[in-house]
Amino acid sequence: MTNLTRSLILGCSVLALAGCGADDVAVPGGSIIITPAPTAPPPPPPVAGGSITAAAACTPGTTDGGTIALQGSRGTVRNCVVTTAGGVITAPLNLTGRRADGIMYSICGRTDIGRDVSLAGGGAAATLTVSPGVTVFACSANRETTIVVNRGSRLVADGTAAQPIIFTSEANLTNNVGGGQPLTEATDNLWGGLIINGRAPVSDCDTNVSSSTVGGDAGCWRQSEGIVTNRPLYGGNVANDNSGTLRYVQVNFTGVGQNADEVQGITANGMGSGTIMSYIQIHNSRDDGIESFGGRQNMDHLVFTGIADDSLDTDNGYRGAVQFVLAVRRGAGATIGDAIGGQTILEIDSSTAAANDAQPRQYLRLANFTLIQNTPNEPAIRMRGGADAEFTNGLVIAKSGGTVGCLDVDDAATVQAAGAATDELGPPVFRSVAFDCATLIDADADVFEETALSNAANSNVTRALVSTLVTLTTSTVGLIAPGTAELALASTALTTPFAVANYRGAFSGPGDTWTQGWTCNSDVANLRGALACTDIRVF
Repeated sequence: MTNLTRSLILGCSVLALAGCGADDVAVPGGSIIITPAPTAPPPPPPVAGGSITAAAACTPGTTDGGTIALQGSRGTVRNCVVTTAGGVITAPLNLTGRRADGIMYSICGRTDIGRDVSLAGGGAAATLTVSPGVTVFACSANRETTIVVNRGSRLVADGTAAQPIIFTSEANLTNNVGGGQPLTEATDNLWGGLIINGRAPVSDCDTNVSSSTVGGDAGCWRQSEGIVTNRPLYGGNVANDNSGTLRYVQVNFTGVGQNADEVQGITANGMGSGTIMSYIQIHNSRDDGIESFGGRQNMDHLVFTGIADDSLDTDNGYRGAVQFVLAVRRGAGATIGDAIGGQTILEIDSSTAAANDAQPRQYLRLANFTLIQNTPNEPAIRMRGGADAEFTNGLVIAKSGGTVGCLDVDDAATVQAAGAATDELGPPVFRSVAFDCATLIDADADVFEETALSNAANSNVTRALVSTLVTLTTSTVGLIAPGTAELALASTALTTPFAVANYRGAFSGPGDTWTQGWTCNSDVANLRGALACTDIRVF
């Protein structure tokens, strides 16, 4: 909007009686702006290093748990404990008090949203709505201190760039992980994270609980990982199922890695395409950042910092599009998640070798991604089983050494020809992807990596980029934005459902602002977030 337009709009609002009407001011696209009469300016927002005072009372649907003294000079907050009936939220609950109002909300132990509506007897949907500017924290360091969204229910955490929603641990509030020990840059494993169960198609039906063994059927269900007792179920035939909204959200200090029974930052189980996942940072998860077990949800603007295992893991028939992804691993000496799976950035596979061709077949489409693997002898991309994948406009950087390559393809099923099995699309496709790796292909005995990189459908693959990554404008930590070498590379035009982004990597340049303000900063990346991840946001 030009200064002239602003002046005309203001004139119309203040001098309406002087003959300035709505038709006098137009904006591109033909829309008309009518500005209301001027009001008193809003008070300035609290500064990043500000302090708050605990609210006098809690909001409806929560119980007063007293006050908590925040770390440093951040002040105090009222601890409003989410009230449940036997650990289950059975009615709509709105968490409305912002942290700036002196309120933060806590969950203690497993907190279910609704009861599974796909099971006979007692199913009931519920919605937990979390307003912009709210912090929800886990009061205990327990793998089952989780928020579990059951099938048919929703978690609506719709923040803004100025007022992100933060899911974290009480230790983050107080800077005390126990015994007076402060958080460190590598702290993780403080609570279980978010487990979201939907009714979208999955493969590899669990014969112990399913009424069908055909993937994608209404009765094809699986049991969630990470929950020891009364495991929630996920899966079904509702491709557009809606499990809620996660937008402008941080999920911090989570994850339990325990060899095939893990809790991720976000465990996305059979989530449908009606679910919104956009502008999400997962910081310091002991296991994966996000693992999608089947489902149809698309995702965009994802940040993974300090993830101990895989940043993004997809399996069990997941089919979706993911765009704008930054993933930066901490490096040698980082905590280890799933020791069997290794510590890669992308893990794309079937659940088991026996399920290589299980239906629905996984199909991941990933665009505009920057993967920075700082851990020696670990790949950046690992593919297994019968998964299909397309990678477009990406940067893969792994210069920490070792014999394991940037790309690790373990199975012949991953590179089998199109049509070799039902729904098979052929080997993975790389379009405008550049690698700067100490070792591009890991030193195993097979040729599957070369088969993938030589796919006739590939284009503009740069195998030996000499990267010139820079920091984001004003940042001092982490080479994550494209420099001259990256900006000179050709890109591939994208089509729906992707947004237009004619560049390689997660950022258009060092001045790109999509991570600014709503994220937190760490030792692996300064994202131009408002504070360090080890600090606690009060504004």
